[in-house]
Amino acid sequence: MQPRGIWTAIVTPFASGNFDAPAYEKLVERQVQAGVHGIVSLGTTGESPTVSMAEREQIIKLTLDITAGRIPVIVGCGSNSTEHTLAQLRQAETLGADGALVVTPYYNKPTPAGLVAHFQACLDATGLPIVAYNVPGRTGCNIDSDTAVKLSQLDRMVGLKEASNNIGQFQETTRRTLGNWNVLSGDDPLLLTSLACGGQGLISVTSNVIPEKFVSIWNHWTKDEVDAARNDMFEALDLIHSMFVSTNPIPVKTALAMLGLIREEFRLPMCPLDDALKPKVAGTLKEFGLDIREG
Repeated sequence: MQPRGIWTAIVTPFASGNFDAPAYEKLVERQVQAGVHGIVSLGTTGESPTVSMAEREQIIKLTLDITAGRIPVIVGCGSNSTEHTLAQLRQAETLGADGALVVTPYYNKPTPAGLVAHFQACLDATGLPIVAYNVPGRTGCNIDSDTAVKLSQLDRMVGLKEASNNIGQFQETTRRTLGNWNVLSGDDPLLLTSLACGGQGLISVTSNVIPEKFVSIWNHWTKDEVDAARNDMFEALDLIHSMFVSTNPIPVKTALAMLGLIREEFRLPMCPLDDALKPKVAGTLKEFGLDIREG
């Protein structure tokens, strides 16, 4: 399994402090019907640091039940502890996940050698295909292209979610690892740019809201319909930017609540979107032609 295409990093809805299973089921089915190529559950967008192991089990099982083999499911795993990461990986494998998205250990700031050792330990602990997740803005740790080359040569390292927001690094990494694994963008606004640099898709935040548009961009691109792909991207760009007016997943969950799909509820330290920013989100939803619930 090598991830390719449009993958939605699905949000985790809450209701009165608990996981909102009925809302989650509708969200996932909506993505499947829109034609996305895969689901990433319990990633950054899913507020995974605040989710207990028992809740993780419930969420993973439900995701697999809903998708029912129609599209693959990758489970976000990882913390600043390798042992804790291994526990999450074993859980995901036991429950039947198709793969794991493993973020670089945060706060510790491991060396490149430590990163390679960490991912090797993850591979040794389970038989799951693993996608490395590089998001230095959150972790304080960067998978540079030299380290990416080493990781891409490890058995069952099938991909990299590159979310450094550095197109130069993205380009260098894809140039040096092309054919070893698939590099997917983790930065929604850079989708087309990353595809032009050898990327094989996107793990998206904004596709929670407009999955069909992202699937359309991908379909046009893979058919060499570059102008149509660019036009789709331009149509989505204002909405994409509004999903990052505050820390992810605050804006995207606010947008989904405005659409009546989930409650506007977060777990600390995430908190509601500043009232001054809500008109920006609401405005881009309306401009895109989406119906929002007033008030």
